[in-house]
Amino acid sequence: MIRVVQDNYYGRRLHVLPIDDTIAGITENLFKIYLKPYFCETYRPVKMDDAFIVSSAMHTVAFKAIQIDSTPYYIAVPDTIINCQGDPIKREQTENTINQNVDHTTGGV
Repeated sequence: MIRVVQDNYYGRRLHVLPIDDTIAGITENLFKIYLKPYFCETYRPVKMDDAFIVSSAMHTVAFKAIQIDSTPYYIAVPDTIINCQGDPIKREQTENTINQNVDHTTGGV
């Protein structure tokens, strides 16, 4: 679904968690290997409960936005503080969100 955003709000904080079955066997730092390169030097739209896929180090990890600033959507900018601390999310809790929100054709995903 495409929505017109009247105000461009740049987010200050973003909390995301990985989907549990996409991190099996990964021992690397998720922020350093996946999230930092994905968000660094970019302006990415983010919405609460968004699910997105990041490919790096020959592996794909799915993440879900579980907490954002007080607005329902914003643009994550290079200054946005990204937190990925917490237990991974079970696939069953996000299956519908991932199927609805993931666009495999844009953003190098």
